[in-house]
Amino acid sequence: MEEKNFEYESENDVLYIYSNNYPVKVAGSLHIGNIVVDLSSEGTVLGLQIDNASEYLGIPTEELTNNISSSKIITLVRGNAITILYKILSAKYNSTNNICLSKQQLLVNN
Repeated sequence: MEEKNFEYESENDVLYIYSNNYPVKVAGSLHIGNIVVDLSSEGTVLGLQIDNASEYLGIPTEELTNNISSSKIITLVRGNAITILYKILSAKYNSTNNICLSKQQLLVNN
Protein backbone atom coordinates (compact mmCIF):
# COMPACT_ATOMS: atom_id res chain seq x y z
CA MET A 1 0.00 0.00 0.00
CA GLU A 2 1.31 3.43 -0.95
CA GLU A 3 2.19 5.72 1.96
CA LYS A 4 -0.19 8.65 2.45
CA ASN A 5 1.44 11.93 1.36
CA PHE A 6 -1.29 14.34 2.43
CA GLU A 7 -3.04 15.68 5.51
CA TYR A 8 -6.29 17.59 5.77
CA GLU A 9 -7.23 19.80 8.72
CA SER A 10 -10.99 20.20 8.51
CA GLU A 11 -11.11 22.78 11.35
CA ASN A 12 -8.96 25.17 9.28
CA ASP A 13 -9.87 23.79 5.82
CA VAL A 14 -6.18 23.34 4.98
CA LEU A 15 -4.83 20.54 2.77
CA TYR A 16 -1.13 19.66 2.88
CA ILE A 17 0.39 17.62 0.04
CA TYR A 18 3.96 16.34 0.37
CA SER A 19 6.30 15.43 -2.48
CA ASN A 20 8.58 12.39 -2.57
CA ASN A 21 11.43 14.64 -1.37
CA TYR A 22 9.76 15.29 1.98
CA PRO A 23 11.04 15.35 4.84
CA VAL A 24 14.01 17.33 3.53
CA LYS A 25 14.25 20.53 5.59
CA VAL A 26 12.09 23.38 4.34
CA ALA A 27 14.34 26.37 3.59
CA GLY A 28 11.71 28.78 2.29
CA SER A 29 8.14 29.22 1.18
CA LEU A 30 6.47 30.98 -1.71
CA HIS A 31 2.92 32.33 -1.18
CA ILE A 32 0.72 32.33 -4.27
CA GLY A 33 -2.90 33.17 -3.45
CA ASN A 34 -4.38 30.26 -1.49
CA ILE A 35 -1.26 28.15 -1.93
CA VAL A 36 2.03 28.04 -0.05
CA VAL A 37 4.84 26.20 -1.86
CA ASP A 38 7.50 24.79 0.51
CA LEU A 39 11.00 24.69 -1.00
CA SER A 40 14.36 23.12 -0.18
CA SER A 41 17.56 25.17 -0.21
CA GLU A 42 18.10 23.96 -3.81
CA GLY A 43 14.65 25.17 -4.90
CA THR A 44 13.08 21.70 -4.98
CA VAL A 45 9.33 21.65 -4.28
CA LEU A 46 8.80 19.77 -1.01
CA GLY A 47 5.10 20.31 -0.53
CA LEU A 48 2.03 22.45 -0.94
CA GLN A 49 -0.32 23.96 1.61
CA ILE A 50 -3.75 24.81 0.16
CA ASP A 51 -5.74 27.23 2.31
CA ASN A 52 -9.56 27.21 2.07
CA ALA A 53 -9.07 23.91 0.25
CA SER A 54 -12.73 22.90 -0.08
CA GLU A 55 -13.67 26.18 -1.78
CA TYR A 56 -10.45 26.50 -3.81
CA LEU A 57 -10.58 22.92 -5.12
CA GLY A 58 -14.38 22.64 -5.30
CA ILE A 59 -14.33 19.51 -3.13
CA PRO A 60 -16.63 19.36 -0.07
CA THR A 61 -15.04 19.23 3.38
CA GLU A 62 -16.56 15.79 4.07
CA GLU A 63 -14.92 14.41 0.93
CA LEU A 64 -11.53 15.92 1.85
CA THR A 65 -11.85 14.59 5.40
CA ASN A 66 -12.90 11.02 4.61
CA ASN A 67 -12.36 10.05 1.00
CA ILE A 68 -9.06 11.27 -0.45
CA SER A 69 -7.39 8.17 -1.85
CA SER A 70 -4.24 9.79 -3.25
CA SER A 71 -2.45 13.00 -4.08
CA LYS A 72 0.58 13.79 -6.18
CA ILE A 73 2.94 16.66 -6.96
CA ILE A 74 4.86 16.73 -10.24
CA THR A 75 7.37 19.48 -11.04
CA LEU A 76 8.18 20.16 -14.69
CA VAL A 77 11.05 22.43 -15.72
CA ARG A 78 11.42 23.83 -19.23
CA GLY A 79 14.00 26.56 -19.66
CA ASN A 80 13.19 29.29 -17.14
CA ALA A 81 9.61 28.08 -16.59
CA ILE A 82 8.57 25.77 -13.78
CA THR A 83 5.14 24.14 -13.65
CA ILE A 84 3.97 22.47 -10.46
CA LEU A 85 1.13 20.03 -11.14
CA TYR A 86 -0.85 18.71 -8.21
CA LYS A 87 -3.57 16.10 -8.28
CA ILE A 88 -6.08 15.07 -5.62
CA LEU A 89 -8.15 11.93 -6.14
CA SER A 90 -11.13 10.89 -4.01
CA ALA A 91 -14.12 8.61 -4.39
CA LYS A 92 -16.15 11.31 -6.19
CA TYR A 93 -13.61 13.93 -7.33
CA ASN A 94 -10.52 14.10 -9.50
CA SER A 95 -8.88 17.52 -9.18
CA THR A 96 -5.81 18.41 -11.24
CA ASN A 97 -4.37 21.92 -11.00
CA ASN A 98 -1.11 23.69 -11.77
CA ILE A 99 1.02 26.63 -10.74
CA CYS A 100 3.40 28.25 -13.24
CA LEU A 101 6.51 30.06 -11.98
CA SER A 102 9.88 31.23 -13.15
CA LYS A 103 13.15 30.00 -11.67
CA GLN A 104 13.80 33.54 -10.43
CA GLN A 105 10.63 33.41 -8.29
CA LEU A 106 11.94 30.29 -6.57
CA LEU A 107 15.40 31.74 -6.00
CA VAL A 108 14.17 35.10 -4.71
CA ASN A 109 11.84 33.48 -2.18
CA ASN A 110 14.25 30.80 -1.03
